[in-house]
Amino acid sequence: MASLGAFMDAIARMEGFYKSGSRAQRNNNPGNLRSWGSYPIDGGYAKFPTLDIGWNALKSQIRTNINRCLTMYEFFAGTADVGHTGYVVDPFGPVERMGTRPQKYWGYSPAADSNDPIKYAEFVAGLVNVDKNRPLCLYIWVDIVTGK
Repeated sequence: MASLGAFMDAIARMEGFYKSGSRAQRNNNPGNLRSWGSYPIDGGYAKFPTLDIGWNALKSQIRTNINRCLTMYEFFAGTADVGHTGYVVDPFGPVERMGTRPQKYWGYSPAADSNDPIKYAEFVAGLVNVDKNRPLCLYIWVDIVTGK
């Protein structure tokens, strides 16, 4: 099993959320999401009225990308035109999951945005204890708060 809480914490660390006075802290946005619904943008990132809303937005984005069956590398770097709908076969075992991969996903932390998505993916994969090349939809994810 893999932990959504560990995934969220790893992203918050990479985004500098735990540094006093950081943009992520000031915006109540531990994932430094660029935009989210109709929330205002401050300094290029969504600004949430409460930290709970910011954490929930990050969790929602992570769950969306898990359901896209992205690998950790694709999660952060993005994908080319590789979209398909159907079963994703796990090369590490007999598990098959239904998933829909996007035609094009720009990435959570793309190189085009002056990020290092490979370093980001490897850091998060290490903390979450998942294989960075395995589709994330093939793991069983546990929410440490709800237990689901």
